[in-house]
Formats: sequence, C-alpha cells, structure tokens
Amino acid sequence: MEALPTVKHQRVDLDVYIEEQRVSGWCELTVSCPRDKQVIGLHAYGLDIKHVTVDGQDASFELRPHVEEALPEQVFEGPSGSHLPAIVADHTFFQYERTLQREYNPELSISLPPFHDAVSAATATAQPQSTAWEEPPAPSASAQPSASAQPAPGPARAPGAAPEQAPEGVGELRTVALKVSYELRQPTTGLHFSGSHVHTGNQLRRARAWMPCVDAPNAACPHDIRITVAGDQTAVASGQLVRQTWAAAGRKTFHFSLPHATSAAHVAFAAGPFAIVPGTPAPSAAGMVEAGTTAGAAESSTLVTHLAPHKARADLEHTIKFFPLALGLFEGQLGSSFPLPSYHQVFVSSDSMGSEPIIGAGICIASTDLLFTEHTVEQAVDSMLALVKALAQQWMGVWLRPRAPSDDWLLQGLAAHLTNLFIGKYLGRNELLFRRQKEKEAMCAADDGTAPPLHLLQRSERQTKVAAYPWGALHATEHLGPGSAFRQMKAAAVVHMLERRAGEDNFKRLLQRLLAVSRNAASSPEGSSSRQLATMDFLREVAKIGGIRHEVSAIYKRWILGSGCPKIFAAYFYNRKRSVLELAMQQSGTAAARAAAEDASGSGKEGSSAGILKVLVKESEGPVEHLVKIGTSARVLEELRVTSKPAKVKGKAGRRKQKAAVEDLDDEGAEPEEAPGEALPVEWVRLDPGSELIAEVELRQPEAMLAAQLERSKDVQAQSAAVAGLAAQRPVTYGVVNALRACMQNSSAYCRVRMEAAIALGQVAGRSPDATGVDHLLRFCQGRLFDSSLGMPAAWQFADLAEHYVNQALPLALAAAKDAKGYAYKEALELLLDILDHVDNSGNIYDADNAIAAVLEALGRMRASDAEVREAVLEQLQRYWRRELVMPSREGIVGCAALRAMTRLACSRGADATDRRRHCSARLCCLLWRES
Repeated sequence: MEALPTVKHQRVDLDVYIEEQRVSGWCELTVSCPRDKQVIGLHAYGLDIKHVTVDGQDASFELRPHVEEALPEQVFEGPSGSHLPAIVADHTFFQYERTLQREYNPELSISLPPFHDAVSAATATAQPQSTAWEEPPAPSASAQPSASAQPAPGPARAPGAAPEQAPEGVGELRTVALKVSYELRQPTTGLHFSGSHVHTGNQLRRARAWMPCVDAPNAACPHDIRITVAGDQTAVASGQLVRQTWAAAGRKTFHFSLPHATSAAHVAFAAGPFAIVPGTPAPSAAGMVEAGTTAGAAESSTLVTHLAPHKARADLEHTIKFFPLALGLFEGQLGSSFPLPSYHQVFVSSDSMGSEPIIGAGICIASTDLLFTEHTVEQAVDSMLALVKALAQQWMGVWLRPRAPSDDWLLQGLAAHLTNLFIGKYLGRNELLFRRQKEKEAMCAADDGTAPPLHLLQRSERQTKVAAYPWGALHATEHLGPGSAFRQMKAAAVVHMLERRAGEDNFKRLLQRLLAVSRNAASSPEGSSSRQLATMDFLREVAKIGGIRHEVSAIYKRWILGSGCPKIFAAYFYNRKRSVLELAMQQSGTAAARAAAEDASGSGKEGSSAGILKVLVKESEGPVEHLVKIGTSARVLEELRVTSKPAKVKGKAGRRKQKAAVEDLDDEGAEPEEAPGEALPVEWVRLDPGSELIAEVELRQPEAMLAAQLERSKDVQAQSAAVAGLAAQRPVTYGVVNALRACMQNSSAYCRVRMEAAIALGQVAGRSPDATGVDHLLRFCQGRLFDSSLGMPAAWQFADLAEHYVNQALPLALAAAKDAKGYAYKEALELLLDILDHVDNSGNIYDADNAIAAVLEALGRMRASDAEVREAVLEQLQRYWRRELVMPSREGIVGCAALRAMTRLACSRGADATDRRRHCSARLCCLLWRES
C-alpha cells in the first residue's frame, strides 16, 4: 500500500455544470512525507484524473481501477428454502468487507521526484502558485472583504498541525505541493445531482468521490474552496464566504475559507438556484458571561445563513424561527460562541437526500422534508429536533473530534446531551423524561448481549504515541447497521449517568473548559490535537471534577466496555408488626451482562455506587430513598425501615379491635393486607426512580398502590410505569378501569401519559367486568369528537395541542379493544367510520393529515365480525388512498397509512374469497402507488 502523506493545506477549485451533471477542476494539496519516499497515495474514488504535477513539474501517476464485485451465481443456484436468505447474507457481508478493505488503500499513486529536484522546483514555481488564486479583473458581485479575510497564497501550515518532525523510525520530512486536475461525469456516489441542484453526500469514505484527498478522519487540514456555477445559481460550502467574483461566460465564483483543521469527510458544498434568508442573531447567553467573557462578547457573532429552493422560501422562513433559540442555548451552555465563523443551513430536494442531514464544517445539508409550515404539528417537532441535533454535532463531532474510532460514541453522547438540553428547555422537562424512559425500554429490548461495546481499547492507546493511521478499514460501519440507533441511545444514556454522578454544574464547567482550551489552542502547533477527545481522558476529567473516581471506573467497565442489560424483577411485603418493608429482588440477564456486572463490582470501592440500586418508598409522611446493594447477586432480600406510622381511618375499629386482629400473629405469620382501622403507611414503591441504570425493571405492586402512584405522583416516568403495571394486572377489576379512565380524563396530567392510559384502557377493555372499559372509551370519544347537539362528528380544532395529542390516541385505543374472539367492537368501528365520513378541517389552522392517518391506522388494526362492516372499512381505506393521489398529504402520510391498513387487513384473516379479494386490492393499490 502506498503511504498516505500528511496534508497541511488543501485547495479545491471546481466548475460545476448542473445541467450536464458534470464537475471539472483541480485540487492542490500541500503535503509532507519522508524524503526518501518515491510514491505517495491519495484517495480518488471514481475520478477521471487528467493531469498531476508535483511542485509545478509533471508527474507520472497510476489510478487503480474500481472493482465491482457481484454475488456469484452459485449462491442463488444453491439450496433454496429457509436457508437461502442466510446464505446470501453471509456472502454479501464478506463481499462488503472485501470492498472496504480495497477502499482502505489509496486509489491514486503519484511518483515523486528525488528530493534535490523537489527543492529547486519548489523555489522556481513559488510565484505561479501564489497567483493561481488571484482575482480576475472582472468586478465582484458583492462587497470586497478585508485583506485579512483573503486566503493566503502559497503553501500554508494547518492551524494545529504538528511541527515538521518525522515519526519515530522515519527519516526527515519534506514538503511538496501536489496539483491534481480531474473531471467527474454523472457520479453515482459522493456527489448527488437532483434537478437543478447538486450537493455532496459525504457518507462513509465518500469525500474521495468528488475530490482527491486523504479521506481519513484524523487527516485534518485547513481548506480553501472555490466553486464556479452559472450566474443565476448560488454555491455554499464549508467555511466562510470571503468574496464572490465573476468568471468567464457570465458564470460566478464563490470563494470560501476554512482556516481550521478539518477532515475531508466534513468538507461539503451545495449549489443551485437557492432562496437565501439571513439568520437572526442568537440572544446573548448568560453562560458565556459566567465563563469569563464580557456581556458584549456574549452576543453571538456567528454569521448564519439559511438556503432552500425558491418555491420553499415561505416554509424556510417559518422553519428557522426557532434556530436562534437553539444556537443561544448551546452557546450559553458551552460558554463560548459558535466555534466556526459561519454556519450555513441548506435544504435540498428529498429525492437525493436520506433521512439524516449531512453534517459538514459550518454547513448542514438537509432534506426539504424537514421544512414545515405554521399548520404543521407533529412533523414540526421532529424537524426541529433533527436540525437541533445537526447543530449540536457542529460542536461535538466536527469541532471536537474523536481521537480514535472507539471514541466516536462519546461525541455522539455529548451531541445527544446538548439536544436533550433543548428538549428540556423548550419542550418541557416532562417530555425529556418521557423520551428517556422510552429510549431505556427500547435499549433493554434490543441489547441481548451480542452488540459490540461502546468503547474498545485500541493498541495505540496503550502506547506513548498514537499511530499515524489508527482508523481501520471497518471504522464507522457500525453506524450503517440496524444497531446504530441503539448505539446512539446508549451513548446518550451513559453521558447522562456521568452527568448525574458529577453534578450538572460540574459537568457544564467541564464542557466549557474543553471548548475553551480547544479554541485557545486552535492557532498553535498543538491545536489540532486539542480538538481530539479520547474516552479515557474525558472520564478522568469527569472523575476529577466530581470526585467520583471509583464510580466512573465502575460505569466504564459496566456500561462502556460491557454489554447486555440486566432484568430485575421485584416484589415487596409490608410487615406491620416490625414496621419494615421486605423487598425481594431477582436479577437475571445474558452472560455478557453478568460478566460486565462482575467487572464493575470488582472495580467498585467502598462508598461508590457500583452495584447499588436506588429504591424510593413513598410513605405517608413523604418519600424516602434507600440504597440497596444488588451487585451480581441473583436474588436479594432487603428490609427497608418505614418511619411513618399507620394512620387511623375514621369510622373504623379502635385500638382494642386492632390489637385483637394481630395478637395471634408472630413475626413469621401471614398478615391481612390491611389491619382493621389502619391505612398502610406506604403509598407506593419505585425502583431506580432516576432511571440511572440501563436495566429492565419490573416491580409487582398491588392495584391500589399502582392507582395511587398514577394519581398522586408528579413524575411522568412513575406515571408511565403505573399505567404499564395497571395494564398488566390480572384479573382486570373495576379499580383498574377506573384508575386508567381517571388518568385519561385528567386534563392536568401530561398528555403522553394520558395517551398511554387511553391505549391501556383499550387493551384491558375486553377483559374488564361487563366491558365497562369499552363503554368509558366510547363515551369519552363521543364527548370529545362529536357535537352533542347534532349527533355528528364535530369540526376539528387543535387549539390545545396537548388535547389534540390525546384525541389522536383515541382511535388506537378503540382499535386495542377486542372481545373474547379477537374482534373489534362494532360500535367502535362505526364511530371511526363516521369520523372519516365527516372530516371537517375548514376552521382549523393546523393540518389534519396526522389525525386522519391515526384513524386509518386504527381501522387496519381492527377485525370486524360483520361482513358489511368489513366492506365499509375497505371502501374508506381505498377512498383515502385515492384521495392521496389527487391531494397529496405531507410526506404521503395519509396514503401510507391507508396502504399499511389494507395490508394488515389482507393478512389478518384466512384464505377465503373475501380475504383474497382484499389482498388483491391492497396489492393493486401498492402497484398503482408505485406507478404514480
């Protein structure tokens, strides 16, 4: 493999022809390599290399052809049946691994002249190199910048680049200037043309697909970028726009400067006819004043620009209204302004974009699907959080970079930490806690112990010097698999654990200090390394600032190096005579989870929280928190002292009758659940109340205590756990139904808990006595969704968004209600069909597509016992699918809901004639949808 040089500076000059889907230009790299090196390599995937010079002299080069490997025919000709998917998957995996190994090697090999020739050539060609970036005599299309903003000509050392020293075992270095001229026609990766726009798609190792470079995460250098487009088009790229100039044939050139060391994967650009909306300055942040800056400096000086296609300008102007709040929050939390001089937020057509925005240095390229209007409800929240996460990654991921591949989880967790700050401040703490609870449940369901740990010790971490190229061929591939979302959630949970242990203020000051050090050292020779974050260094800082060295060591071994989530099942009994709560716990899990717990327990010292489970006992006089040592024990029996005394209930038996009821009971005897004339001093119990552990916890509680927890607790996580506990109660009693009904109807409860209560009420409705749960649901739906004076569905009004979310969950609650044979109740089906027949959104300022989609989804989950009702359901689904073809909903949400519902109905019954016709109807709809 040819050696990859150290890049000190890179210049890119591109002529973009969008109509022809063609890009031509050149790239100049100032690199250093050993003096005795004769051949060096660059990454250039799929590029048509025209010419290469070394220090102004022509140089010979060799371009390795791209190898496309297809699956062998014998794979498909082999044994068929259930084993075929596994065989194809194995062959595909090994083929993909071979492809990554080939891409590990550089595609372009360049021959270098002897060192003495290079010295003389560099001297002779110094002046032509400096004039290559001079302005043409044509007038500028915008105001000329100051001289300090102009890119410096000639080879430049990267801010933060290491001194000119050779690595250990290597001779002296020399610096050469490589200039590669190339062309790219109709690219299939790296650069995406869509209509009248083009943008980069720097996925895994795809920066090399549009410019020659050293495409490695640790190969960072300053960049100067020059993009030439048609006169009516705009180009935007990483870095700050320093000037615009006119080019030949009425074309226009945009000059960008990125003075800070940046990896090739974080260099991006987009071009096309854009509507440009300047960003609103972020409000001054108090956190910046606390960090030592003055009040004047606290105001953000970052130049923010938003761009989108002209037809989406109105949506763009509405979407960006929240952006100054997010920018101001992050700058205040981190104690400094945006680390780069400018930030460009570009929206391009969804035809060429994936679901996740493309993150570059000072630029975010997102899909126009993330734009929303003032009429949007649900998608607005999702779009805001996607854009907020992209902004957070500018600090954690672009500015601060992982030192090694195994440190990438830490930047993901810190970016999620900043995103959660925005959720807690502007969407509410209840929303943040509810989301964390659901993420924890998803992690416990997904982590079976086979997933790789967050951090793997690299060999280079045990050496004094980090290897020059520690990033292997398979780095970052973990983001492409189905476990990527789980990995991000676990990283966020671990960072939250560290914050809880160290304290919010201490953790905040630590992040501020990291950012301050990296910014102050950005122009020093060691500045690049100061922007690299390592797991072990960060954990040491957390342990130092919080004084929790032993606890951090336990977290590292259990949750960062370890994998697998334990399952804790618990039950308790109140011993009235001794006034103690006898808590029994059983811990289980995979072998990986047990091994990680043993390592963590071994590292935990006296006073640390390793293997400790918090138990919150809500007594009549107030909550009391107990610490229970569970460690790696399979079973634990603990006695928790209850300080509150049983309260006497008025009108009940007196002291003598109470004494007679218990005088025959000894310590080992059985007791009645509640003594005559006394109320238990324990209202409810919670395990891990702060959700600090990534563990599946199930606590068996009596129905009365679950109802009290749901009614009187102010913690949404406790309320959600109570709803799940009541839904699991068997048999279903009037008390379960009444508790869920009261929560569903309680307007002071959090809307997402009320939604869960409504769906849980539907799940237990069929098992409830006399089907009272169904009656409660139907009456509640009719009272909220129907006009009592007309007996028809009322016109939709979403003035109160919390109530709108509850109303949207009611169709799914009705769909969950089933009789003993698994059929939906006829009254529920007729109610939903009536709603679809009389949709009136004329007086509503918000879009009703999500509400309609929720009703369609509910119909797809319901089985009708009556053939006439089944036909009516299918006709409604087909009607709204045909409506989608004429009046498309946002992102096709109504049409997709109708198709999913028809598919469910087609698969829900046997193979009689009616079901076959329903299946054919659903298949026909899918085909017509694809053609349209």
